Amino acid sequence: MLEITILKVVHAGEEEAKKLLPYIKDCHVYALEAAGSTENNAQFAEKSWENTLKAGVSRSKIKEKYELAKDIGDVEIKKYGLKELDYLARQGRKLYFVERFTPEESTVVWQLRAEADTYWDNAQQQFLLQNFAGYYSNLRKNLCTELEIDLLRDQEIAKNMASAENRIRTRYPEFSAENPLMLAVRIGARHSPEKYLRTSPELKIIIPPELVKENDGSLIVTRKIYQLDTLEPSEFERLAIAYGICNIFNFPEQEAEKMDTEELKKMLKERIKKKR
Repeated sequence: MLEITILKVVHAGEEEAKKLLPYIKDCHVYALEAAGSTENNAQFAEKSWENTLKAGVSRSKIKEKYELAKDIGDVEIKKYGLKELDYLARQGRKLYFVERFTPEESTVVWQLRAEADTYWDNAQQQFLLQNFAGYYSNLRKNLCTELEIDLLRDQEIAKNMASAENRIRTRYPEFSAENPLMLAVRIGARHSPEKYLRTSPELKIIIPPELVKENDGSLIVTRKIYQLDTLEPSEFERLAIAYGICNIFNFPEQEAEKMDTEELKKMLKERIKKKR
C-alpha cells in the first residue's frame, strides 16, 4: 500500500518551509516539485541526491551547491528551497520525482511557460500605465495559459503518483517491505493532481488542510480569479485589478478582495504616484 501526503504550499520564505519538517520526518520518500522535468532529468536528480547522502556531504556544502546551481532571482523562493533541502539532508530522505515528461512533452510545457510569462510581463506594463483594456486582455491570456500548464502538469503528477509504489520499491529496495510506503509530494497551492487519480484500495491520499493556503484566505483573490469561466465581466475586472495590486505592490489579498473596483483603481493611482 502507498500513502501519499500532498503538501499544497506557497513555496516562499523560511517560515513557510518550516511547515514541511513534520511531513519530511514522517515520510520514507519525498517528492520535490520540478516543473517540466523529463524522465532522464528525474533519474539523474534522484541518483545525484542519493550519492550526496551516501557521501555524507555537509549541509553547508549542499547549500553552497544549491546556490550555485539554482538561478533563482526571488530571494524568498531561494530561502524556501534551501531550508527544504536542509531538512531533507538532515533526515536523510530519498527523492522521487512526480514529473517525468518525455522530452517532447517537456518542450511543450516550457513553451507554454514562456508564453505565460510574456503575457504577464505585458499585463504588468499595461497595468502600471492604467491601460485597463490592455491589462485585462493580457492577464486573461496569462491565466488561460497558466491553467493549460497546470492541467498538463497535474495529469503528469497524477500518473507518476499512481505508479510511484512499484517504482520507489524497485528504485530503493530498502523500502520493499514498508507497508504502507509513505510518500510526501510537495507542490504549489494551485495544483490538484488528486482530481486525475483513480481510487484504489492500495492508494491513500492525504491533503493536510493546514497547508492549503486558500483555507486561510491569504490567496483568496488568486483562487477566485483563476475560476475564469464562472466570473461575470465586472467581477473579473474587479478581481483583475486586485490581483495586479497584490502581485505588483505586495498588498494582502484578504484586504484587496473586500474592495470595489473604484476603490482599487484609486489605490492603484496612489501606489503608482508613490513609486515615481
